[in-house]
Amino acid sequence: KDFAMRKPRRILYRHIDLKARMALEEGKSLVLTGQRGSGKSIVLANLAAWARAAGWVVLYVPSGRKMTVESSYQKHEASGMWDTPEHAHLLLEHAMAGNEKLFADTQCSTGGGSVRDVIVAGQEAFELEPEKTVEAALTVIAEFRRLAGEMQTQWREETQRGWIGEG
Repeated sequence: KDFAMRKPRRILYRHIDLKARMALEEGKSLVLTGQRGSGKSIVLANLAAWARAAGWVVLYVPSGRKMTVESSYQKHEASGMWDTPEHAHLLLEHAMAGNEKLFADTQCSTGGGSVRDVIVAGQEAFELEPEKTVEAALTVIAEFRRLAGEMQTQWREETQRGWIGEG
């Protein structure tokens, strides 16, 4: 209470947060390393928040462990590959978080309505038709790649013109 009365609220960033943001703004790849508890997840959460605020499309997965273990496997007969419907469902959930409005307004490049429609259909199919959940997740991944490519092209054009927005 005392702090709120004295000063406006501010956000504290560490030097690594700012370096990571600058690397992304410059189009560079980024690899975070460090011991458990060193703050890698906090850096990623800060980057996700900044990127969303800047209008980027963000797929933020707060727990990599949940995306790599704790799932059943089902063989996809046509491809011979193994699907993990639980992981696909979790990916759809994370994709929708923070992107729902954008996805409602973005038509799927393969047809079939908006990206949001594909996510909702995949989530609804999870219990009875898990293969449709996996297909929806693969479609959403392809749409993320497409949107990221479009944004990267736009960013490069703006950079070449000598303009980068401050955020």
